Amino acid sequence: KKLKYNKRILKINLIIYLLLYTMLIFSLTLFDEIYGRQGLIIIRWNKSLFNYYSNHYFNMIPFKTINLFIKGYAKNIVTLRSLFINVIGNFLIFMPYSIFLPLIFKNKKYFNYLIIMLIYIITIEFLQFITMSGSCDIDDLILNISGFSVIFLILKNNIVYKYINKIFLLEDDA
Repeated sequence: KKLKYNKRILKINLIIYLLLYTMLIFSLTLFDEIYGRQGLIIIRWNKSLFNYYSNHYFNMIPFKTINLFIKGYAKNIVTLRSLFINVIGNFLIFMPYSIFLPLIFKNKKYFNYLIIMLIYIITIEFLQFITMSGSCDIDDLILNISGFSVIFLILKNNIVYKYINKIFLLEDDA
């Protein structure tokens, strides 16, 4: 006997999970002191603090930070943990959106989601810049979009997409 379920309730649950995950990302990227975030540092804003932040935590040169971490690890200056958190972590952090967005909106067009994710990630990077919390880094954008894109394109495969829908009970067994 098939399990009866309400697709609408399942979709609402997915939306709630997406919103909770979004709040977690904002918390981690702006306020998590374990990773050096001080979201309210803007309260102490002054020109010398801003200059220091701009010189040490602001990067618009693609692959500069990624290279620094990889070279630093190779020279035993950077720990594996730091490399993982900063490079692999930025690659992985937005992957869940590749699952949530297509399941919620039933649209499989990559370009639509790419624009949404670019706006979202740039917003986070901009908030990090104006609050001087964490680093505002083009490499974060590159890694975030790359992670999102890899999983999105894998899931775009119809067989994988149908399997994911079945896992979340959004599609009847055929």
